[in-house]
Amino acid sequence: MSKEEVKRIITAPQNIKHRTMLSLIYTCGLRRSELIDLKPTSIDSGRNLLIVKQAKGNKDRVVPLSAKTIEMLRDYYKIYKPMVWLFEGQEA
Repeated sequence: MSKEEVKRIITAPQNIKHRTMLSLIYTCGLRRSELIDLKPTSIDSGRNLLIVKQAKGNKDRVVPLSAKTIEMLRDYYKIYKPMVWLFEGQEA
């Protein structure tokens, strides 16, 4: 996919939650199961890192986060204020 196609896919959703989810999947190379298992504590914004616990092969891994992605996560966090999971369902 070209950069323009990726940008269109990520910016297509109007909902910041969905946009943030797509952005993390693409920029961090996350699997769906890794994304839904993230907790707010998985983000280390001081070091620009995402800690993925129990990833493929039940191994933890650390993924770098761009400043743009961290800013998007901050905007998302201000609106949704997740408690247990980073991306909670509607009836959390």
